[in-house]
Amino acid sequence: MVDSTPRYPVDFETSRTTKEAEEAFEILENLRHEILKRIK
Repeated sequence: MVDSTPRYPVDFETSRTTKEAEEAFEILENLRHEILKRIK
């Protein structure tokens, strides 16, 4: 069985909020990547 669960909650009734959440998630991913680069 394929796990199709999104990495963050998605509410299609509040697409604007979802879009903001996606952008925030991307920023967090980028920050995590930068931090890991600096640690190495």
